[in-house]
Amino acid sequence: MSAIDYWPTEEGAIVEGLVIICKCTAAVAENAPCKIGTPAAGVIAVTTAAALGDAILVGLKAGSANDYIPVAESGLMKMIVNQTAAITAGEFVMNSAEGGIVHMVIPTLGSHKHGGGNSYVLGLAMQTSQGSKLADEIIVLLGKYM
Repeated sequence: MSAIDYWPTEEGAIVEGLVIICKCTAAVAENAPCKIGTPAAGVIAVTTAAALGDAILVGLKAGSANDYIPVAESGLMKMIVNQTAAITAGEFVMNSAEGGIVHMVIPTLGSHKHGGGNSYVLGLAMQTSQGSKLADEIIVLLGKYM
């Protein structure tokens, strides 16, 4: 993919922050937003996020069911934009149903799962995208920053 890259000195996923090791309950792609998977005894389990706004982590390596992979929970990370409208620096982002990130519209207080609503905040956009679906990579500050 020939993406617009706003952090061109490095290739692939870039992370500076908290990384934990998790067990895959199903296949996870590299740089894929992840959600908590079916509980596994003594480990944190993850699976690829399939619904809009249900990711809280990002897989840093591809893995199959029962593999252990590094997963980013917080910090700076390069992520792929998956919407045609531009994401503006400073906007909250969440995962799209197809992978990647989209801007998060928060119409009323408490409308996201961080506050008991419908979607989890995946992070905060640190750069503005150009609005080309699957063609931009921007830096996102992962985590819950409220």
